[in-house]
Amino acid sequence: MDAFRRRGLALACLTLFLCLGAAAPQPSQKPEDLAGSWQLNEDLSQSSHPGHPWGGEHGRMGGGGPRGGGGGGRFGRPPGESGPGDGEGFRRPPLPPGQIVAMAGGSKSLRIEVAGPQLTVSSGGDSRLVLFTDGRKVRKQQEQGDEIVRRTRWRDEHLEIETTAGKAKVNELWILTNDRKRIFATVEMEMPGDRGKMSFRRVWDRVAEDDQARIPPS
Repeated sequence: MDAFRRRGLALACLTLFLCLGAAAPQPSQKPEDLAGSWQLNEDLSQSSHPGHPWGGEHGRMGGGGPRGGGGGGRFGRPPGESGPGDGEGFRRPPLPPGQIVAMAGGSKSLRIEVAGPQLTVSSGGDSRLVLFTDGRKVRKQQEQGDEIVRRTRWRDEHLEIETTAGKAKVNELWILTNDRKRIFATVEMEMPGDRGKMSFRRVWDRVAEDDQARIPPS
């Protein structure tokens, strides 16, 4: 009988140990988890088109994803946006600079503020984009070119941003890691005419409140 009791006690202790040692389930992500300051991770950000004329310095193509690491190339100015150094033969892009949210207008830092369904993404001084996660459309008329229409949704714990200007379309998928410390933003673009389709990735790391004062201006 004593041996039987000892085995029962050992089994109970093992069960308790396994229950206490099991990882607690992660709470569901929500738009408020995006709030805060973020710094561009240049090593993990990449372009799927090495050598593209819009690109900057390209490294090797990495295979890291939202749940793991992996090396990536560096990507300069994105396809579809203009910038300094463009020659006279450069065709006017369908989207003006700063309209691809994940690019932060070329800045290496951004800040996200959340108030209800409204997300305000600030970068590069006075540059701000206002998004609404409830799917409503935000329209902006360009002085030259087609109207820009942006629709944002929070779906399955991901942020989806669709931006159109005429026949050009940009789809952004933002995935937040389980620890809420990194954003993987995949951008897919469909350009009119012979520009075709292209995609690239931007990775943003959360900046702790104590480290924000040490971030150099970008």
